[in-house]
Amino acid sequence: MASAADWYRANYGRQMADTIAIPLVEAWSVFTHLTEDQAVQYLAALGHRRIARVSGVAEFVHTAARTRAFRETVDALGLEAEVVVTDYTPESGARETRRLLSSPTPPTAIVFDSDLLAVTGLGVAQQMGFDVPDDLSLIGWDDSLISRVVHPPLTAITRDIGAYGATAASHLLQVIEGEAEGDIEVPRGELTPRGSTAPPRGVDPAKARAALIPDDPVRVAVRSVRETRPLNM
Repeated sequence: MASAADWYRANYGRQMADTIAIPLVEAWSVFTHLTEDQAVQYLAALGHRRIARVSGVAEFVHTAARTRAFRETVDALGLEAEVVVTDYTPESGARETRRLLSSPTPPTAIVFDSDLLAVTGLGVAQQMGFDVPDDLSLIGWDDSLISRVVHPPLTAITRDIGAYGATAASHLLQVIEGEAEGDIEVPRGELTPRGSTAPPRGVDPAKARAALIPDDPVRVAVRSVRETRPLNM
């Protein structure tokens, strides 16, 4: 896969990319890989074995990084997975969510590339008769207010977007002044569990965690606020 630098050079021209875009892209991408890992590990620890990712535009650098992290993590954990691509619009998110849930073996969990896509997916799932989170767990990126006012409130990857923007602007000024050096470290996102994630029906999370690949280097031990609910057999 092409690097962020190569992608920006190809799409925006070498001079612009080398002077401005590349440092900023690297700043925004530092912790994307790690946070997508965290979401998949969390779902696996709850007992999910069929997980889908509803991504945004595949050509975007951060989207490609998240998809790569998703595929690497599900492969490491031995999970079944599928990635579908949208253009970030609610219409495309609804279409791809409906397609995933119409499968004979639909996923038991979906990670969405934005909170708007996740809210759209929640509506589609409920229209199709899926109970969230008992039949289907959902996670969205960014955690804006909309994630917290829907029912159930969405588990989300919480990020300080304002701080990212301030860091990017500050670094841009440093680039212009010829003072920028090295990589930029920005705060990583954190997973915020809410009511849209739970163990799949009939699954004991403790046994599910024990069944993960023994030599997995990213073994996790996390608990959902709903993990202790009675199992629905």
